[in-house]
Amino acid sequence: CIRQDNDKMTAGPAFAGPALHEDQTYPGLLSMPAEPSKDELKTEIERRHFARAAQLAQSLGLEEEEVRHLRLRALWQMSAAYRNAPGTIRLAQDYGFTKQETKKLLTQLLAERETELDRKSLDPCFDQGSGRYLSFEEWLDHLTKIWDKLSLS
Repeated sequence: CIRQDNDKMTAGPAFAGPALHEDQTYPGLLSMPAEPSKDELKTEIERRHFARAAQLAQSLGLEEEEVRHLRLRALWQMSAAYRNAPGTIRLAQDYGFTKQETKKLLTQLLAERETELDRKSLDPCFDQGSGRYLSFEEWLDHLTKIWDKLSLS
């Protein structure tokens, strides 16, 4: 990955997350900053890293409605954009949603998104688990069928 650093181009790691700091206990070892910031939250939202943004929003003590909004965006992204069943289940469980609540929330989000111009995430995608191309509605039905097999608890 090439990125610009102080007006010069440098080669660096592909990870462009929060700024890393040298650990004084172990010189040369980099560690994550101790406290997340609102700038970091803004950056994650701009990058469309909604799961990380929801985590940061909660750790920053933002209002529950803002945290919930980011969690729903993360859940939508994991399910509709990525079609990642294990990831969707994990996020839903981490956020405290049951299988039924998750299906209801994603169905509501689907109804909202169907009116938008960008329907690409709703087009049929190949699902490795079923071996078929599934519309988002079919994928969501399949997710609820396999939920218990993939569930963490």
